[in-house]
Amino acid sequence: MSHLLFTFAMMFSGATAPWEPVSLPSWSPESAARIGRWLTAVTTPGPLYIPRHARIAAMDLDGTLIVEKPDYFHGLVSKEFVRRKAGRDPALSTHPLVRAVLDGDEKTLLKNLKDFLLFSMEGETWETVRDFSVRIGRESVNPLFRRPYVELIYLPMIELIQALRARGFEVYIITTAQQDIVQAFLWDALRLEPRFVLGSGVVYDWDFDKGIGRRGRRFLEPLCHGSGKPVRIWDRIGAWPVLAAGNSTNDVDMLSSVNLSGYWTLSLAIEHDHPDEAIYGKPEFLEIAKRREWMVVSMKRDFRRLWGRPSPAVVPGPASRRLPAGWWILWLGTAAVAIGASVLVRRRQRR
Repeated sequence: MSHLLFTFAMMFSGATAPWEPVSLPSWSPESAARIGRWLTAVTTPGPLYIPRHARIAAMDLDGTLIVEKPDYFHGLVSKEFVRRKAGRDPALSTHPLVRAVLDGDEKTLLKNLKDFLLFSMEGETWETVRDFSVRIGRESVNPLFRRPYVELIYLPMIELIQALRARGFEVYIITTAQQDIVQAFLWDALRLEPRFVLGSGVVYDWDFDKGIGRRGRRFLEPLCHGSGKPVRIWDRIGAWPVLAAGNSTNDVDMLSSVNLSGYWTLSLAIEHDHPDEAIYGKPEFLEIAKRREWMVVSMKRDFRRLWGRPSPAVVPGPASRRLPAGWWILWLGTAAVAIGASVLVRRRQRR
């Protein structure tokens, strides 16, 4: 149905998109073509055109943009911060949550997850959280893939973000993870501005006397999890995404929220089936994806390369799109004609 809609739209639009061709070299030709057809159609004047103010994309983080095995990155940051703090002050090791970190007691940490995440960096400044998160992203080596986390961002997804932003899309990362940690990590790794990261936010308490904010002991409600994701999207952005990507049942509500936009949309369901990464996932997620006609992205089939840095290794902002050379020539030619016409009019007026 989507292919017929695209063909019909392009037959009657009578316009050429003023954009460079969609470049997704790390995607399979088939998946790149499907994404490219959608992206061309919605950015070309015609019946499927999406105006710039409505070009919103929403992507999950863990398992969609970066690896989530064997541990979520934000959880790793919290545990490592506690571990190093206890190394400087051995008296802290008597605290049950600190003891759980030192003993590798994941069961206790999972049972008390919210309390632990809030406890881990309570009282720290934003600068401390930012700098430590960046350091862990660069230095901590993932035990499964033997690379630092900053190098474990899926290259095909980076290319997709680049293609979207080059065509005027605002791309938001919507994650259950701690917002401040992810903001710091993605700014360092991809130069993705913090305002484009919506996560589970920890409230910072402002110290008026010292003029600084310190991490508090409560999360903003609702948490950016499950049904909380579309709630946070509407609260922060005030518009629904037209493209969404996720990899678990936790993302179903966000992937479904594109239907509220009123435009032709694209939802990507990431399937973890690549032997070089990790094979996992709940069958019900893929069943929902197929039933709702979302695009199922098989890492084994659709990702030609898992990780790496594009060239340049920076995600361009929405304002950094470039028109093809031919369009600049056309623009200059039009300007020259306009100037010439103006000169002729002035000469006639003088006569």
